[in-house]
Amino acid sequence: MKASYIAQFQLAPVPQEASVNVLPDVMCLSAVFTSSMVCIGVAGRPVNICQGDSGGPLSCPRKEDGRRTVYGLASFGNVCMVSESNDVFTRVSKFLPWILKTIRISMSS
Repeated sequence: MKASYIAQFQLAPVPQEASVNVLPDVMCLSAVFTSSMVCIGVAGRPVNICQGDSGGPLSCPRKEDGRRTVYGLASFGNVCMVSESNDVFTRVSKFLPWILKTIRISMSS
């Protein structure tokens, strides 16, 4: 996960990266959580998305060759830099048909 902010909520000079875990959906359930979302967090450590991180990638290495695949896009969280605060990412796979259609339209123009 790329994060734009560092401790004290100052802009980082370069994009930041952190190892995070995909959590069961129930860990992020709220009135707005849907199947098009994925719950992300790190138990006991303040690793969160913050203001300015929206749209940043959540990528995972493929077992076959180690190449990274975009799994999610930063959507929203509760509080920056707070332990036990999980974040919500858009689940890219739910939008793959739309993404492919949009790419085809764009490339044919």
